[in-house]
Amino acid sequence: MAKHFVEISVPTSMYPLHARYYQPSGPGNNRVVLIQSGIGFPQHFYGSFSRHLKEHGFAVYTYNYMGIGSAISKSRSNRISLQTWAQVDFPAITNYIKTQHPNSKLFLIGHSFGGHLIGLSPAYKEYSGFITVGTQFSSVKSYKGVYKIYTFFIFNFVIPICNILLGYFPAKSLKLGENLPKHVAKDWRYCLNHDFGVLALTKMVGDYYQENTNNIILVSIEDDWMSPKKTVDKLAARGFIRAKKIRKHITLAQTNNEPIGHANIFKSKFKLNLWPFFIEWLNFLNDANKD
Repeated sequence: MAKHFVEISVPTSMYPLHARYYQPSGPGNNRVVLIQSGIGFPQHFYGSFSRHLKEHGFAVYTYNYMGIGSAISKSRSNRISLQTWAQVDFPAITNYIKTQHPNSKLFLIGHSFGGHLIGLSPAYKEYSGFITVGTQFSSVKSYKGVYKIYTFFIFNFVIPICNILLGYFPAKSLKLGENLPKHVAKDWRYCLNHDFGVLALTKMVGDYYQENTNNIILVSIEDDWMSPKKTVDKLAARGFIRAKKIRKHITLAQTNNEPIGHANIFKSKFKLNLWPFFIEWLNFLNDANKD
């Protein structure tokens, strides 16, 4: 089977990032999209979606955060945290893309934590607009019923015990994505137990949420228990205070009641009914930033 992408290695101040470049079909539209993953999601999860964007003329990049989706020694893994992803990974991939496409407009689609990175790094300044999917202002307190119990148990018992006994969080065994480096899991636990959620990391890396004045489309999904609509609304109101915000809420009526959840919107079964929205939104962001 022919590959639709080129494997690339992006240098950083720590360890190289494993990335993929999807060259646009035809002449392209002089626009580049970076897809930033949710915690524990490897870049190949977004492969079909990336191919769809490239078929519509976009150059597309995906990458694995350090410690995700590839073998890495325990000693090296112990140096990696969510702060690393904000201060090293995101700036490095952004600088690489900017160097490769100096005359193109850059846009970013952030899934879950991937959307938060635009508020945790000055690298966001290189982009002309953003789409976040399932990016929320939430903590354990935000969840209800069985989800609250489940989340509390994972983050306050399973993660600490696994970090002590194994030196990492075996998320793959629990069907929670790729295994996580010790300090990534620890930071994630810190955020979920903090009233400010991921925004608590701004105390360590700086607050770039509030200075962003660009166009941001924030997407929530009806059956996404990890990012309920109210938590995305809260992020729009209390996080990206100065941004030009557009809220979009996907309902199951738009998929004939086919479940979507936190991540399935990027799967090809939604190519016909949901993916056209992303092309529409990217075109809107481009038009909103015309010189």
